[in-house]
Amino acid sequence: INDVREHCVLRHGVTSLDPEDPDFHPRHLDLAHYHFDEAYHNGDVWVWLSGPVVTALVRSGLVEAAWEQSSMLSALFYDEGAAGTLPELRNGVPPENEENVAGAVSQAWSLAEFLRNFYQDYLGVRPDLLEGVLDVRPALPGALTWVRTPVHLGKGTVETFYQVERDRGRATYSLDASEDVPPLDVRFELPVPPWDAERRAVVTAEARLRPGASVSFICEERDGEWSVNVNDEEPAS
Repeated sequence: INDVREHCVLRHGVTSLDPEDPDFHPRHLDLAHYHFDEAYHNGDVWVWLSGPVVTALVRSGLVEAAWEQSSMLSALFYDEGAAGTLPELRNGVPPENEENVAGAVSQAWSLAEFLRNFYQDYLGVRPDLLEGVLDVRPALPGALTWVRTPVHLGKGTVETFYQVERDRGRATYSLDASEDVPPLDVRFELPVPPWDAERRAVVTAEARLRPGASVSFICEERDGEWSVNVNDEEPAS
C-alpha cells in the first residue's frame, strides 16, 4: 500500500499509472495527442479504485489517510457530474476551470465501492450468513463521531449505531435486529483508543444476536486501560 500511495494515490483519486511515467496521459480525451482509448490504463483515475485503497489503509491503521479519499468522493458525489452518483473516470490531471468527470457519468462499480467502504471498513460490518457469524470491526475517522444506518442481512435488517465520545473516554456500538434476521454470533473488535490513528491495541468481545433482540458493546477507558462490556436485550414478548 505504501508503494501505491507514493505513486498513484492523488487527492482527486487513484490513477492507473504513475504520473512520473513517460507514458502517463493526463487527460481522458486528448485526440490531438493520442488514440481515443489510450488514457484508460495510462493515467486515467478510475473512481472505483479508491475503494480497495481505503480498505487497505483502514486495515493498516491509516484511517485518516483513508478518509481523505472518502471525503474527496463525497464532494464528487454532491458537487460534480450527476448529483447523487459517481462517475466512471476522472482525468489524471484535473482541468483548471471545469468539472473533473470522464467516461460514464454514473457508474455502478464506483458507487458500490464507495458504499462498501462505509459499511465494511468504517462501520466495520462483515456478515457471513452461511456460517452464522457477524464480524464487527469499526474504524471511524476523527471527522465522524457517530454513524447510524440499517444493514440488510438476508430477509431482515440490523439497525447499527456507533458513537465515539472522546471527552468521556467511551465508544458504544449497538446492533438492533429485526424479527427476520437469523441468529448470529457477533465477534466484536475495536482498536483503542478509537480516535488514535496508530491503533496499537484492541479490545474484543463476543455475543449472540437473536431475531428481534439487541446487543450493545460499550468500550470505556479507566486508569489508562480499556475494557468492553456487553449488554444483551432479549426480544420483546
